Amino acid sequence: MKIVFLDIDGVLNHACTRELFQGCIGIDEGNLQNFAEFFRYASELEETRVVLTSTWREEKNREGNAVTNGYQYVCDRLASVGIELYDCTPVFPKEDWFSKRGAEIAAWLSEHKDLGITGYVVLDDVLFPDFLTLGLSKRHVRTSWDSAKGGLQQKHIAKALVVLSLPYWEPKKEK
Repeated sequence: MKIVFLDIDGVLNHACTRELFQGCIGIDEGNLQNFAEFFRYASELEETRVVLTSTWREEKNREGNAVTNGYQYVCDRLASVGIELYDCTPVFPKEDWFSKRGAEIAAWLSEHKDLGITGYVVLDDVLFPDFLTLGLSKRHVRTSWDSAKGGLQQKHIAKALVVLSLPYWEPKKEK
C-alpha cells in the first residue's frame, strides 16, 4: 500500500485560487483535478490511500483562523473527484511557531506499521524543520503557495511518482 500525506494550502490551492470557503481560500479546481489524475494513476498500480496532514483537519486555515466544517469541505471536495480520505495524522502542539508536521507523520506511520506500507510521499508547500531531522525530506515533494501556477502541478506529480517508486506516466495534454 502507498500513502499520500496531503497538505491542502499550497497543494490543492494557491495564492490566486478563486474558490472561497467561509471567506478563506478554498480548493482550486485545477489543482484538485491534477491530484485526482495522480491518485487514480497511482491507485491503478497499487492500493493508494490519502492521509490528511493539513491544518484543515483541525478546522483552521493557513493563517490559523477558525474554519467551521473545513474538514468536511475537504472531504466533500475530494469525494467530488472520487477520492475518499483514509485518515488524518495526529495533531501535536506547535513549537516555536512551527508545526511538528514531520513528527505527526512519523507517529502515524509508527501507529500503522501493520498496513504493509510499501512507500509514501508527503505533498506540502512547506519544508518543516522536523522533516530534516526525521529523514522525511527525501519523501517530500514541495509545491508552491505563491502565484497562479502554484499548488500541485505536473512536475510535482512526476517527482511524487519517483518518490513512490511508481513508473512515470504521460499526463493528459492541456487543451
